[in-house]
Amino acid sequence: MNDQTERYLREMYGTKRGYVAMAAKKGTGWTEKVFAWPRERKALESWVDTHADGNVFICPALRGTRKRVKGDGINLRWLWADVDWDKVPESRRERVRTAMAKVGTRVVSSGSGDNAHVYVKLTAEVTPEEHMRLNTGLRNLLYADAKHADNSLLRLPGTTNRKTAA
Repeated sequence: MNDQTERYLREMYGTKRGYVAMAAKKGTGWTEKVFAWPRERKALESWVDTHADGNVFICPALRGTRKRVKGDGINLRWLWADVDWDKVPESRRERVRTAMAKVGTRVVSSGSGDNAHVYVKLTAEVTPEEHMRLNTGLRNLLYADAKHADNSLLRLPGTTNRKTAA
């Protein structure tokens, strides 16, 4: 596990208790796994290392149960957006870059070109309903992909995008 992945886990989940939903895709095969956080952290790290030859995804929100269902997010203190520049209108790109720099607590590569995942740390925990509303607003502001529900999966920072030949 690399430093970028370690930092992500520490920042997103800290010592809060809950469940972390993960997924891996290699070829056409898809595997999902849920780990009790922080108790099963070592098992999570081992699972990531085992699946490093494929695409590894993580749900940025801790789960209240071992299921990855909408509305089960807990300790919702982060928003996120998946910005793919080819989907941002040319006339809006500078505005989106400025907005990312202004609101983004953390911006990481999504693994493809200069596409990025933008994370915004909130000052207080919000309900799943508030989270959906705020995350939808962030998605709209940044012309981001529709990965704004509290059970969304994004590429785990520090892992490789193996979906493209490059």
